[in-house]
Amino acid sequence: MIGIKRKSVVVIMQKQEQDQKNEFGIIKYVNDISLEFSSVLGLDFQAGQIYMNLLRMGPTTTGSLAKEMKIDRNKIYRKIYELVSTGFVSMTLSSPKLCIPTDPENAIELVLQKKKKEIDKIKKILFKKLME
Repeated sequence: MIGIKRKSVVVIMQKQEQDQKNEFGIIKYVNDISLEFSSVLGLDFQAGQIYMNLLRMGPTTTGSLAKEMKIDRNKIYRKIYELVSTGFVSMTLSSPKLCIPTDPENAIELVLQKKKKEIDKIKKILFKKLME
């Protein structure tokens, strides 16, 4: 009997270990996607994660977001205001305030517009330099 219980415990432990590896793989995959998505949008990793979580969760409070992501609320507030200033997130005027993510297609459009302005600025600088 003891041998059977020991085998069962070993099998359970192996399954738990495999589950942890699978969970780690999923987390790594999500982090890789977050990093790539953040890079495309011109956001740092944490801002990208916050934006992706908002897309997943829908409109939510900063407190709920901080709790869900297990990140200090002050950091969430700072990142949310960065995202608001860049147009990736909007805030309601209601109480409590809700964070609402910009539709991903609109977010990509924002990035394209920003890049176009940067290119135009570089063109102007180059033109000025060539004319000197």
